[in-house]
Amino acid sequence: MDIRNKNELRRRIDAFLHEYTHEEYIINEEFCKDTMRMMADFIGHVNGRMDSERKRLTEARRKLKEALWENKVLHEYNYNGSSGICRAKLMGDMSGTWHIGDVVCVENGKSFMLMQDGYSEENGYLILRAMEVIPETIQRFACVEDMTGEKLFEGDVIYNPEHRTVRMEICYGKYAAYCPNDQEYMETVGFYMVSNTTDDAMPLGPTKEYALLLGNVVDNPEIKVV
Repeated sequence: MDIRNKNELRRRIDAFLHEYTHEEYIINEEFCKDTMRMMADFIGHVNGRMDSERKRLTEARRKLKEALWENKVLHEYNYNGSSGICRAKLMGDMSGTWHIGDVVCVENGKSFMLMQDGYSEENGYLILRAMEVIPETIQRFACVEDMTGEKLFEGDVIYNPEHRTVRMEICYGKYAAYCPNDQEYMETVGFYMVSNTTDDAMPLGPTKEYALLLGNVVDNPEIKVV
């Protein structure tokens, strides 16, 4: 329906707003019927657009849920050993619950994370929720698990049950790892471990075969190794 028909329909509805007497309706019967036909046509036009928007919204919702699900199961997307997924605590809730997200941005000195559980529907619209988080609590997902299947993050401290006194803290960044083939230290970027028994950085390796989670350095600063 073009704008002229919309304006004409608006004019007719305005005329319709006063109550017709029986005699007036008879006199304006064709006008009233024509107006109702225009209204039916307009409603059909609007319904068609709404159906199209519903389909578009349903497809967008499906794609978003798939993306969020992929992050929720913590698939091992690799970029220098980092998945892009992280965890953090909400601003003002230092002792509160850890939240997992996949987008962290810094704006005007504040840090924000898009929560994996932070989407909802309101009045047919898909609402995404980015929450401000405490910068010091942001920790990357290391793409590995411990022996019990617990996901391991930067800042977690692990141990081998066969050597309980040895603690290893998971870190992320530049580190020098010893290469036995070249017999020299080589700088690399990614996840590594620092132990309380040696100054050398060590690769994580197959943590699911040897490691148990002791805790993390935010909730348990007394176990910090680095």
